[in-house]
Amino acid sequence: MDEGDDVPQTFVPVLIKRDPTLRNDMLGPEHSRMVGSIILDRLEEVFGSSDSAIPKLEKDSKPDPGVFGLV
Repeated sequence: MDEGDDVPQTFVPVLIKRDPTLRNDMLGPEHSRMVGSIILDRLEEVFGSSDSAIPKLEKDSKPDPGVFGLV
């Protein structure tokens, strides 16, 4: 809890349990997926209706190599 700058902080222990269906080897990729999703959602919220919006892409589409000067 945030008590203010001039008061000692009070810490409240909280037990957090992970999804029991996740194995240890799945934790890193799942964390990355969740963080990436949150970042993209925030970018969409902030820039969604502007010229800086994330472009909409068709599923399984591939960019034109010429767009990036790769040709």
